[in-house]
Amino acid sequence: MKIFFQHSVCPKGQFKRMALGISWAMLFLGSLLITACGVEKPNQTSTKNVVETEFGAVQSNQDSIVFYVNSTDWADIHYRLNGAGQQNYRMHQVNGRNERTLDNLVVGDIIDYSFTYNRSGGAVSTEFFQIVVSIPSPEDSDHDGVTDEKDQCPGTAQGTPVDANGCAIPVSFDVDGQTRIEAEDYQRFSDTTPNNIPGMYRQDAVDIEITTDIGGGFNVGYIEAGEWLEFDLTFHGGDHNITTQISPAVGGGEPK
Repeated sequence: MKIFFQHSVCPKGQFKRMALGISWAMLFLGSLLITACGVEKPNQTSTKNVVETEFGAVQSNQDSIVFYVNSTDWADIHYRLNGAGQQNYRMHQVNGRNERTLDNLVVGDIIDYSFTYNRSGGAVSTEFFQIVVSIPSPEDSDHDGVTDEKDQCPGTAQGTPVDANGCAIPVSFDVDGQTRIEAEDYQRFSDTTPNNIPGMYRQDAVDIEITTDIGGGFNVGYIEAGEWLEFDLTFHGGDHNITTQISPAVGGGEPK
């Protein structure tokens, strides 16, 4: 998932101890700026899933933002959604910190937010920061081209051919007697398009679609000059007859 933070240098006076006099506030100003604001670099956009600061906001899914303050004392969140009026809420303790979740968001929503919270020396208020709701990047933990939410065979070894469910495809055929080899179960290929145009069965560049043949299954289509498929076969001596089933776009076509 991707989030956007826009931080700027904390101006003097943005962090203040509410219960202290002016002279004490000036004495502690430097340490407050370092502790509460100095973690993020000025004008830097962050794409970290978890921002290791005393406070912040993370996009938990496509329509929710979680604001947090790493404190067990009280904390308030102040935010403006898309420039509308400011909303102020007392945050709640969740897993040892203060949290407030903002739901029912849409991609592109802009939230300006700040916090007021209690520290050991008194209350402090932060400057306003900004987070923009974006489309979370789908996770693919085993890098097989199938996202985790669709992957029925997680942890596949890198480079292993997989089907649309993320499960390994047999990498060789033991030809003994009558063996049917499906065109879509290739081991290597060359294709002129960057993606699987119909999007069926496998998640590489070979164009695979659902077949209309009796018995169902898939077929390789959209074939262009220069494209090829390669299979690993093991033969056990003797004579072998090889037949193919093709459906050329124009009648009279034949395999080469």
